[in-house]
Amino acid sequence: MPEYMHLLMPSTRKEKVLYGLVAISAGLTEEILYRGFLTYVLLTLFPALGIWLSIVVAAFLFGLGHLYQGVSGVLRTFILGLILSLIYVATGTLLLCIIIHILIDLAGTMLEISEDTEPQLIKVSVPN
Repeated sequence: MPEYMHLLMPSTRKEKVLYGLVAISAGLTEEILYRGFLTYVLLTLFPALGIWLSIVVAAFLFGLGHLYQGVSGVLRTFILGLILSLIYVATGTLLLCIIIHILIDLAGTMLEISEDTEPQLIKVSVPN
């Protein structure tokens, strides 16, 4: 994970509450967009792809949407996209995918919501 990622994470109680709302929004919209809409569009416009290749393409684009997390973040979200797509195909509903996505986004930050600290910036020294 890139060193700057900790700067993007919430640290105060207020930031964590707002982050929770963003996590809910992201889980809902990304699942509708990538698992629901994009998979449907790929199957409709390119029926020769079939369901499995459409899932791989949608998961790849989902991973690219997380490029700010670095290459390892893209790979992790690509794999997560594949898993969520399999859940979607198996259940025929996005509901479980949305719930899982929200819980993953909330993990690690909302568990410490009682902590009320200010974010700490790191000093970066630039070599001459």
